[in-house]
Amino acid sequence: MNRRITILCDNTVGPVSGTLGEHGFAALVEWEGDALLFDTGMGETLLRNAQRLGRNLAAVFRVVISPTTPAASGLSCAPAGARRCWLTPISSPPATG
Repeated sequence: MNRRITILCDNTVGPVSGTLGEHGFAALVEWEGDALLFDTGMGETLLRNAQRLGRNLAAVFRVVISPTTPAASGLSCAPAGARRCWLTPISSPPATG
């Protein structure tokens, strides 16, 4: 099974000319015709870097948002075609008793 992980957003700029860095993180995970986006960064560089790196976000059907992502409150940066979206919990709720 072929898999590819592409870092679309990070604090640093990668080796590809024209990509931008920003605070935050986003990774595109692709395998056998499917794709998952893990986090969206701050939302300023995701689309530009994906385009510059030749990655197709239209193939994303799943989005995982960690609690440290600003988009977690509104998911405004998730690709419009995403069919499923998960928010990862910060921690388990306290036990009641």
